[in-house]
Amino acid sequence: MSKDFRLNTAFDENSVGSLLEGRSTDLSSPSRNTLPLNELLARIVAQEGPFVNLKESILEKKIENEEKRNKEFNVNNESQKSKGSNSSGEVKSLENDANPSKMSPNKGEIKRKLMSTEEFLEKKEEAVKDVDTALNESSLSLDFVSLLISSLRPAAGSLSMSPKLKQSVKTGSLSSAVIKPQARDGAEVVAVRERKGKAVGRGWKLQSLSQAAQDLRLASECLQNEVSKEEIYWSSMLKIVHSDEVIIPISPADGRSARQIGVKYGFGDAGSVYYDKGIGLLRKDNDTGKMYFEKQRSLSQVRGIQNDNDSDSEKLVLIRLYKHSSTTQNAENGNTDITLVGEASAIDSVPEQTNYYDGSVAGKSKVLCDIKRARFFLFEEELFYQLVKEAATLGALQVKVESECITVELRHLMLKILFLPLAEIKDTKYHPPATTEQFNRKAKEISIFFHLMLCSQHRHNLQRKCLPPVSLSKQQLYNTQQLAQSVVILIRPLLAYQRHHRNILKVMTSIRLILMDLELKDSKRVDDIMTKQLRLMLCCNDPNRLTRYSRKDKLIKNNPFIRCLISPLSLMELRYKRVRILIELTSDLTASFSSINLKIDATKEELSSGNANVLVPEAPVDYSLPIADLTFNGTTEFGDSLWWIMHNTPEIQ
Repeated sequence: MSKDFRLNTAFDENSVGSLLEGRSTDLSSPSRNTLPLNELLARIVAQEGPFVNLKESILEKKIENEEKRNKEFNVNNESQKSKGSNSSGEVKSLENDANPSKMSPNKGEIKRKLMSTEEFLEKKEEAVKDVDTALNESSLSLDFVSLLISSLRPAAGSLSMSPKLKQSVKTGSLSSAVIKPQARDGAEVVAVRERKGKAVGRGWKLQSLSQAAQDLRLASECLQNEVSKEEIYWSSMLKIVHSDEVIIPISPADGRSARQIGVKYGFGDAGSVYYDKGIGLLRKDNDTGKMYFEKQRSLSQVRGIQNDNDSDSEKLVLIRLYKHSSTTQNAENGNTDITLVGEASAIDSVPEQTNYYDGSVAGKSKVLCDIKRARFFLFEEELFYQLVKEAATLGALQVKVESECITVELRHLMLKILFLPLAEIKDTKYHPPATTEQFNRKAKEISIFFHLMLCSQHRHNLQRKCLPPVSLSKQQLYNTQQLAQSVVILIRPLLAYQRHHRNILKVMTSIRLILMDLELKDSKRVDDIMTKQLRLMLCCNDPNRLTRYSRKDKLIKNNPFIRCLISPLSLMELRYKRVRILIELTSDLTASFSSINLKIDATKEELSSGNANVLVPEAPVDYSLPIADLTFNGTTEFGDSLWWIMHNTPEIQ
């Protein structure tokens, strides 16, 4: 290649053409380098044939022959010029001296004009482009032939394939076949063939049209079926909306599937702070289009209250009362037997369950019934949860918490709060004898009390959320009240009021014993005094009725259950002779002690009645002489002090 490039730089197109034809060339001609390289190469190929046949030895031999001819031509010209006149020779010598550029070349030398570097690089770039184009086209042709051969000889074809073709095209995917020209048929054969072709085309059209009609019919049936399913689903959804249920969109946990439609059956909007917000899903049966209700389990479940099984989630709070029955032998051993005397639950309030989706039976839909049942059992679940939470803080009041059982020790009864499945309660329903009907009623009252107190707590929480923000000066007090109300009060009022009534009986017994001593064991006289001259105000701790509660909170106003959240208070007033005895009994709601305030006043005036021992309550009497104002924490101390005061008071004596 180096000699070829040397040749291209030394000779132009005319010189090379004349060289190949065996003619002399004028190297100083102005037509040099006028043809482009591609035309020059084409002309060389036309004259000498392909470059495959060209060899360096042949070109060198032609160059040597051309140099010999030039030498002979120059010798002949010099001999002819020497025969001229001497004058002309002198003139030519003078011209040659004046113009050295026009001097004739030396013997065996050719004047040549070399190419510049820029021109050489330009022509080299053009040659490389042409060579690349030829290489690309030859590679494509090779790939085509190799792919065609691979159908017959895969191994041989794959050897010459390019890697790119192997990756993009499968080996043997291109094949060839020899088609023999058919002989020309006659006009009749051509006509028959055309008729057959038209018949075949008409048959294909008819077949395609029938297939399209069948597909459209199937699509119409499928669409009609989907429309009927959607109508069933959305009609059920409309019934749920008209039943005042809260419909909400629910985003799936994975975030990939579409949003689902849910319903809120919990008590979060009613003031409940239970962990389970009560959100269910309204799903559609893909086969029938009917809607069904499904609970959503989003949070961790409480151990011992709710299981993963749906049948076990239908549980009820069961109240049972046991009576202590002690015998002589058991009393010596320090043991007491308990007997079941009463039982109550909310099993009669469980919503009915139906299997009808359309609501054609008694106007009840299965989805609505399922929502009501889920709401009912969720309330029972929250009730037992709050009972367990409160009972865990009442260990000092003889309240024990076991596995799904809360035991509360009352005076002569034992209260057990159970959380059992609905099926178990139905199978083992207790039928007590008629003599214990009062205990059944008491158990029913306790059950209703727990349910109402939980509803009251929900209402209290909701009203507290509606209050305006408190000031910074009252923030500490507000936080203390909020901390105190974090635990729902359900069992404490029951224990406090039971203890309060027991203390009232003890105080009444102490007053009766004191009056028996003063009236010399006259029971009839004592009964008359206890009936006419003793006034008792039970549980008068309603802040809306007591005048000493001057500041009324908005949460307290018009709340009938506020007395259950405040320590019970009872007042007694006894008028005996010239003495008025005022007793204020308070049982602490958060502790196990009671407070008894005793105040005794006397008067100087005589009684208006003739009998000095008979006090007329309607008579206006001014009690202005204080005798005692004491506070006690027990009924025993109160009885002893009242006995001493009444036996040593001159107004009584």
